[in-house]
Amino acid sequence: MASRVLVCRENSGVGTAGLIFSILGWFTFGLLCPVGVVLSFMGLFCRGSKSHAVAGLIVGLPCTIVFAGMFAALVGLLVASVSL
Repeated sequence: MASRVLVCRENSGVGTAGLIFSILGWFTFGLLCPVGVVLSFMGLFCRGSKSHAVAGLIVGLPCTIVFAGMFAALVGLLVASVSL
């Protein structure tokens, strides 16, 4: 059975785009981090260098987790204040 490889050119830029979106996510309060994580994950399955895709995951996953936690805490505080 053949392994599935995303059809990309050698330097398609998917991993680089994921890294850029992951970095920009830190400055947009986490809005672009999930996009960066998805693009970086897609970049892992392209042929060629995977260094930008790995860096995008390293930067984007903590960003997504941190801002998702902050969003959940904010929603919890709002729900608690409304139910009083």
